[in-house]
Amino acid sequence: MSDTAIEKATLAITKLEGCENWTRWSANIEMVLDHTWEFVKGSKSSPPQEDSPEFADWSNGNCAAHCRIWLALSDKVQDTVFCHFKSLAATLFNALKNQYEQLGASAKFYATKTYNDAKLSNYDSIADFLNGLMNLAHQVNKEIVDTTAHINDQAIAMCIIHSLPPCMHTLQTILIRSAPPSSKAVWDLDTLKKDIKADELCACAAGENLGTKLDSVCNPKAFTAEENKSKGKKKDPTDPTWLAHQTCWKCGKISHLHRRCIATQEEKDAYREKKAAEWERAAANAATNEADNKAMVTEVLSNIALAAETQGRPSRQWIIDSGSTSHLCPNKSKFISYKKYDSPHWI
Repeated sequence: MSDTAIEKATLAITKLEGCENWTRWSANIEMVLDHTWEFVKGSKSSPPQEDSPEFADWSNGNCAAHCRIWLALSDKVQDTVFCHFKSLAATLFNALKNQYEQLGASAKFYATKTYNDAKLSNYDSIADFLNGLMNLAHQVNKEIVDTTAHINDQAIAMCIIHSLPPCMHTLQTILIRSAPPSSKAVWDLDTLKKDIKADELCACAAGENLGTKLDSVCNPKAFTAEENKSKGKKKDPTDPTWLAHQTCWKCGKISHLHRRCIATQEEKDAYREKKAAEWERAAANAATNEADNKAMVTEVLSNIALAAETQGRPSRQWIIDSGSTSHLCPNKSKFISYKKYDSPHWI
């Protein structure tokens, strides 16, 4: 690779941000440095004697490797290793490695965290999301000695299936019902990728929103509105803790929303009939209570009318009783405003 091509390739890779992308960055920088990688990890990592004829060529090569590594760092990382600004390329790389390469429990923690934090909205397509999960799972499994604790293909497949957008609900249902038994823990991810990619192309052709990073670029207003909506309600549908307290209104079960409901049609129909019966009982109870209230009001008004008939000439005196059930005035002219009701109206 020519020096010009190396320069372009170095500027094209994602810059080192910290522990979270050290593994990928270190692999990329080794690839793009090409023959100048010898000045980092090779026979030319140590300088020759200054009075030797090879020193000038070595100095130029080391300077080129150092500059390329430095330009592939984010501003935050550059501030962290600024003391190595003029050091050897090998010294700079070793300083970065000692600071950002995780080993043991730390490596397991960061690899697992990166896998769990992966979201469809961070990738251009669902197929890319699947590839990303496969790579992240490989990083996690590499740090776990116990093979029984590895992230298997079935776990990756189920994560992808549950991340499918509503417009791919039919494919989601088919994939879940055709899933292999959990005891086998075997899933052909290549076939799964083909099925998802075919359905994804159809959804894109129909103009459906898949929730990928490209959707946020093509329709930023809708994406912003959705973000604001979620911020206002402070709900995260991908949060298992929050989902554990939610009830699906299609099947009545907890731990998922109606958009991700995988219950059978028989279960949904049974739940719908159960809710309809509850509504009928509630309506019947409400009608009974309303009839009892009307009867009580009629009885009270009848007693009041009987008392009014036995009364002689209307008195001009007022009797104030704050505990009275009904308040009456026999003289309509005493009212400032008057509105007639067809039936008794409680005030």
